[in-house]
Amino acid sequence: MNIEDLKFKDDLIPAIIQDYQNGEILMLAYMNPESVKRTLETKRTWFWSRSRQKYWMKGESSGHVQIVKEVITDCDQDTLLIKVEQVGPGACHTGHRSCFHHPLGEGTPDTIGEVTFDVNAVYGKENVLEKLYENIKEGDLEKINTRLLDVAGKIVAGEDSPKDLICHSSELLLGLLSLLKARQISVDELLVELNTRDL
Repeated sequence: MNIEDLKFKDDLIPAIIQDYQNGEILMLAYMNPESVKRTLETKRTWFWSRSRQKYWMKGESSGHVQIVKEVITDCDQDTLLIKVEQVGPGACHTGHRSCFHHPLGEGTPDTIGEVTFDVNAVYGKENVLEKLYENIKEGDLEKINTRLLDVAGKIVAGEDSPKDLICHSSELLLGLLSLLKARQISVDELLVELNTRDL
């Protein structure tokens, strides 16, 4: 089955995310054709945010990425079931492992399950790379490349004082972000690649 065979409603399809080992339902989010494609290609879950009108990769802020093991569609091809290995202590932005932790019915507790991570520690920090990227104005690609080579040469020469090294490293990082923006590559795509590396 191909992405074209899926039945999207208003260009979206619901995706149920399930722990591939114990079957626990972790979350539900929405995908469009491009986020399904990214999910299949990168083996990380990608979604379309209806509120922010942008793509997002699960774990891009928290580091709690989801490694895709299997993608299955239902009999009507209008819902996806994605089995994942959940990296980190949880999938929910509230600090719970699963987004499904409010029992329904009289006499039931408000929540079930324990909070597995400190939300403020994980999400309280600003995504500096994303903020820098958004504030960079698109520049001339040739000038960006020249500047990158110049700064990289200074760093590789290894003659910088600690203060100069910090300064040149900052210039290099800004240059790389400028290059990504000029080539229309998002910070999210960079983070996906970093998450695939054994550091």
